[in-house]
Amino acid sequence: MNTTTYPVNQAQQFGTSDTVAVAGANLGFGFCKLVLDGRDHTFMSALTPVNPGVEGLASRKPLRENVVMGDDGKLYEAGVDGVLAATEEPLKVLSRDWARSKHYKLLMGAALNRMAATGKRRWIVVTGLAADHFKDAEYRADVLKLWKGLHGKHVTPFGDIEIVEVQVIPETAGGFLTLLNDKYLNGLIRAGSNGVILDFGRMTVNWLPFRGEQTDGNRFSSVDVGVSNVISEATKLVRLDARQPNLHPLDVEAAMMGLRPIHKIVEGIGGKKEMRAVSTDIPVSKALIEVWPRIEQAISNALGDMRGKLLIGIGGGAQLFEPMLRETYKQSTVEIAPHAQMANAQGMYSLGRQLAIAKGYGVGA
Repeated sequence: MNTTTYPVNQAQQFGTSDTVAVAGANLGFGFCKLVLDGRDHTFMSALTPVNPGVEGLASRKPLRENVVMGDDGKLYEAGVDGVLAATEEPLKVLSRDWARSKHYKLLMGAALNRMAATGKRRWIVVTGLAADHFKDAEYRADVLKLWKGLHGKHVTPFGDIEIVEVQVIPETAGGFLTLLNDKYLNGLIRAGSNGVILDFGRMTVNWLPFRGEQTDGNRFSSVDVGVSNVISEATKLVRLDARQPNLHPLDVEAAMMGLRPIHKIVEGIGGKKEMRAVSTDIPVSKALIEVWPRIEQAISNALGDMRGKLLIGIGGGAQLFEPMLRETYKQSTVEIAPHAQMANAQGMYSLGRQLAIAKGYGVGA
């Protein structure tokens, strides 16, 4: 999974400030994926209180675009950097009311910071929701209102920005638009394939059936199982191996991504105690075996026989679940989209550009 925080883009890279800019914003449980005027940005959907530092001591300064203020008047840092540096526990994800949560609003603030830092002041935003959330009309309306802001504007440390248009779509539909823009995958889809997009996310797996270039909006749905369940199960095993009963799942996730290894104390040569890195490979493999049947059963209940179908994996967890996907559906054609984590956001951006052109706005990149 990509944890890169890209440098803030300067206004002159995007043209004049009165040009309407386009944002594809996929704020996921695991990572926030943004495409701002054609440029990709990602940061972990983790939030930690900002440590103001101790008088007289130097303290780490978070990137400005990652710092957001909550309704409680406190400052929070979005992204993995805060998690790795903080002594406090990060905010927990609220799953069922995700886009109505404090967590989501703060992450949206970090996205708005990045938008404002480009120098553009007027924006079209396309964002997405998991299938069950999208089907709730009131929920969709709340998300649209949140992004629209007070009187259509948001105040950021980088200047005010105006949201001239907002569109909320099923996030996996964004991925489908991206697949249609991929020459190889579009060739498979255009051949009249009967297939399914499987979107492997942090808290959910979404699916969207299609036949050729037509999606089946009546059968798109999701199950509340995802990457977080694998990390949770793997954490139990790593805690035992490392003899650290209070090890946080985010520490295990950081180790899985190679950001910060987990160590345990072992007895070395001559009885001398030494630190040894704990591998997460076996715990993750066992966790996948534990979690996968719940996903497979949900897909089978919803879609039936998958033999002979074209299955395309997208989302940040696509590569993690790829071995299980291929092993389970040997009689299907299985593909993992390139840059799978960004697929939904890239499609949302493409739709945003189409919307801008249809509305007669001048657009940048």
